Parts: sequence; structure tokens; C-alpha cells
Amino acid sequence: PEITGVAPKFGISSGGTSVVITGSGFSSIGGVAGVVFGGVNATSYVIDSDVQITAVSPAHAAGIIDIVTTNAVGSSFVVAADIYTYYNLPAITGVTPKYGISTGGTACPNAFHTKLAWIGVPKASISVLTVERSVPARVSP
Repeated sequence: PEITGVAPKFGISSGGTSVVITGSGFSSIGGVAGVVFGGVNATSYVIDSDVQITAVSPAHAAGIIDIVTTNAVGSSFVVAADIYTYYNLPAITGVTPKYGISTGGTACPNAFHTKLAWIGVPKASISVLTVERSVPARVSP
């Protein structure tokens, strides 16, 4: 089989992204190892046609990987077209202020003290410190 494209080219590290793989020689792909994301079998996949597969990405550590397809003849070569990137979701690590008045209008000058480890590279991080947002009124149940 041959991979000529994947869409989307990225997804979250917890998996579950539907990925359309295009290429050729897909009709004879079978078994649990028919579609592999960076050494991990796809959660599931459907052979849409000889030139298209729809696969669900498995959980994987953040980073850049290759998608490989295997049929009775062999495996697809690793090429630039099969690259897929896993990323971690950002986590909110703090919200200021922690409370406001029930009628709304409280300014939250540092609403998202967020530190991201983007594309799984721990040293490359982004801090968002100045998001200004007015909080709407909330009625308690």
C-alpha cells in the first residue's frame, strides 16, 4: 500500500480523532495491525475504498509520528505524506479572581493562567496571562 495523504494531520494525545488516509492498495488491508500510528494499532479503521481508509487514532505520547498501513504484500513506506502529530491539550492551572458578584460584570484580568506543553516538548511552553473578560451573571440552581 502507499499513503499519499492524511487529514487531519494532527490530533490529541488521548486519541479518538477520525483520520482519513488517502493513497492506494488499501482494499487488501486487514487485521488489527492494518493501520498503525507510530507503532500503536489504530483504535479502529474502515476501508472506504482501495484509495481511502478512515481510522480512529489511538492514544499516543505527544509528538510527530508516521502512519503505516499493511496489506498481504507488505507495509507502506514511511514518507512525508504519512506524518501525523499528536499534541497535549492545554490545562488551566489557575483562575483569578476565584469569585465575583452574582449580578456579573466581574473583570477577570488573568482569567487563564495557562501553561502549555505544546507538541509534547516540555521546555517549549506558552503562558497566557492577560486575557480580559467580563463574567456574566450566574443564577444558582
